[in-house]
Amino acid sequence: MTIGERIKEVRANAKLTQQRFAERIGLKRNSLAMIEGAGRNPSEPVVRAVCREFNVSYLWLTKGVDPMYTPEDINVISQLTNIMNSDNEFAKRVFTEFSKMPREAWLALETVIDNIAKK
Repeated sequence: MTIGERIKEVRANAKLTQQRFAERIGLKRNSLAMIEGAGRNPSEPVVRAVCREFNVSYLWLTKGVDPMYTPEDINVISQLTNIMNSDNEFAKRVFTEFSKMPREAWLALETVIDNIAKK
């Protein structure tokens, strides 16, 4: 199976049209069609976008090595890395402060979140 066929499989599993899928990964529909059908290789940023947006394993997408989907904790780490590498200074500050919180503060925050979720 080619990388284009694996991308098509990801899109089919997500139940998205080529247009919607392409929008999610920052491509034009015709570029996606070329990747899926004509054997055109996607750029590295496109490969990374597919992995990030659809929680797909980089090794599966590029080489066909199972499993197809990454465990949730790896996806969370990837998302945090993206935030910390972004220009969103507020988000960076939030996660930096979270990383410094002692256990008691996490327990208090958990109580607040649980109460919000119940409402």
